[in-house]
Amino acid sequence: MLTRYLGNKTTLIEPILEEIQRCVPPNTSGVRRARVGDLFAGTMSVSLALKRAGYNVVAGDVQAFSGIVGEAFLVATSIPAVPSNLVPPGGGSVASRALLGVPGFRFLNDRKLASDYVRLLDVFEHLEGLEPSRQPEDWRRSHVFDTYTEGGRNSAFRTSRGATGRRRFFTPENGHRIDVALNQIRYWWKTKAISRDLYTLLVSALLRAVEKVSNTQGTYHDFPRDAYDARSLKPLRFQPPPMDDVLCGGQHSMHVGDSLETVRNMPEMDVLYLDPPYNFRQYTSYYFLPNLLARYGDMSDDELEAWFADVEFARGQNMVDDFSSTFCRKNRFLDDLGVLIDRASPRWVVLSYFDGRNHWNDFKKDANGIGLRLLSEFFEGDRFRPGAQLRPVKRTNYQSYGGYTARQITEFLFVGELDRCHSSQTDSNSVVSSGAAFSAAFSP
Repeated sequence: MLTRYLGNKTTLIEPILEEIQRCVPPNTSGVRRARVGDLFAGTMSVSLALKRAGYNVVAGDVQAFSGIVGEAFLVATSIPAVPSNLVPPGGGSVASRALLGVPGFRFLNDRKLASDYVRLLDVFEHLEGLEPSRQPEDWRRSHVFDTYTEGGRNSAFRTSRGATGRRRFFTPENGHRIDVALNQIRYWWKTKAISRDLYTLLVSALLRAVEKVSNTQGTYHDFPRDAYDARSLKPLRFQPPPMDDVLCGGQHSMHVGDSLETVRNMPEMDVLYLDPPYNFRQYTSYYFLPNLLARYGDMSDDELEAWFADVEFARGQNMVDDFSSTFCRKNRFLDDLGVLIDRASPRWVVLSYFDGRNHWNDFKKDANGIGLRLLSEFFEGDRFRPGAQLRPVKRTNYQSYGGYTARQITEFLFVGELDRCHSSQTDSNSVVSSGAAFSAAFSP
C-alpha cells in the first residue's frame, strides 16, 4: 500500500480497531458479519485492517488510486489468475520461497495459492525488464518521461511568480520504466488479455513501485527543484504484494466519488469510521499523479493526448479532473459532517481528529483546542445519545522526508452512538451543547 500519504492511519490501526470492536464485534451474535464504513479510505490501511479483523467493509474515497487499490485488495478475495500465455516463466519461484514466513504471506503455505502467486511474480519480473521494442508500436507512449522528468519535451514549466525550470518527479530512467510498465498493462487491459482483478492488482503494484522512486517530499504538489532525493535514484522495482488480507473473505465494496453523494448508494452500516480532511489541502491536487496512473489504462488515446496537452503549474496537473472537497472549508466542515452522518445513518460513529494545524487555528500554530471543542459539542449534540466518548492516542507525526525529527503528537478518537429518534433533516448548525465532559478533560 502507499505509505507516503498525509494522514495515513497505519500507526493508529490498533486503537481504531479497539474502539470499533467496542461498538460492534465483527460477528454479531453469530448471525452475520457486522459492516463498517470507511468513507475517507485513502491508502485503504483502515479498510484492510477491518477486513482482516472479520468485518464486512464498505469503503469510499474521491481518489481514483484509492478505488484501484480498494478493488485489488479489499473487494477481491482471491489471487487473480495469470493467463498461461501472458509472460514466460521467470524467477517467481525463487522470489516466492524467500517470502515464506514473512507477515502477509501465510498463504504461500498453500500449494495451489503459491503456484498462482508465482505466476504473478513472473509478470512483475517481465514488466521490470521489458523494453519498448518488444511492445506493439501503436501502444508505445512516453507521457511520464516527457512530462515529469527533466529530459522530457513537455516538462518545462513557469510558475505564477515567474520561476522556470523542468519537472523532475522522477529520474529519466525511472520515467522511462514507468512508461513501459504503464503501456504494457494498458495494452493487456484494452485488448482483454487480463481480467479486471489482475488489472487492478498490477496497477496497484505499479503505484507502490512509483511511490518508492518519486522525487517528492510526500505529496505530488511539488518536487525538489535542484536535487534528487536519494530514494528516487533507485531503479523502479515491483514489490511482491502481501495477499493474506485479500484472502480474508467477506463481502466488501469500494465507491469512488464525493462521499456526500456516494453514501446515498451504500448499504446499511453498523459503524461509520471517518477521517475527513481538517485543512485546506485538496488531496486530488496533492496526489494527482497516482490518480492519473490509476486512470491511465482506462483512458482512450485521444483522452491521453488531451490530458497531457493541457497540464498546468510546476507540478504538471490537468485541472479538468480536479475536485474541491467542501470538507476542506472551515465554514462547511461541521455542516457537511452532519449531512454525511445523517445520510449514512449508522448505529455508531468513530471519528479521527488531529488537533494540529487545521481549520481552526489558521494553520499558523499547533493545537489551540478550538476544533476539539467544536467536535466535542457536535458529539454531545442531539444527533447522538448521551455518553459519547473521547480517547486521546499518542502517535508519531508524519514526516515525509529526511532532515526533520518526528514528534510525538496526540490524535483523538470520538465515539458516539446515534439517537435513532433524531430526525435526518436536522440542520447540523443547530447541534450545540456545552461539551463539558470533553473540554474539561482535554482542553489545553
